[in-house]
Amino acid sequence: MPTAAVEYLHALGDETTWGNVTIQGLINNYLPCIPAVEAVPGDDWVRLRGRITASPQRLSRRATGGHLFFVGFRGARATVDHLGDLFHEVTELEKFLASISR
Repeated sequence: MPTAAVEYLHALGDETTWGNVTIQGLINNYLPCIPAVEAVPGDDWVRLRGRITASPQRLSRRATGGHLFFVGFRGARATVDHLGDLFHEVTELEKFLASISR
């Protein structure tokens, strides 16, 4: 997400917008893989709820600048680093969700 004041609409609003998109994507695409999600045992439910509600922060990154944050060496390097971090987060989330669905 960009952070520059010149793109204040995105700098102020993208986190909540994309956070909602992230949670809805998890609910619609991943939770159906958990049989009887409403019957997940108490401790697992607390862990599942915590992981889902933390997903907007865990699955996003802030980039200094505006929408063209990836231009130039530093921006490109930061973008690649963020993509590596995000890949790791997604992999861990998939493992977690698989452990709940068993």
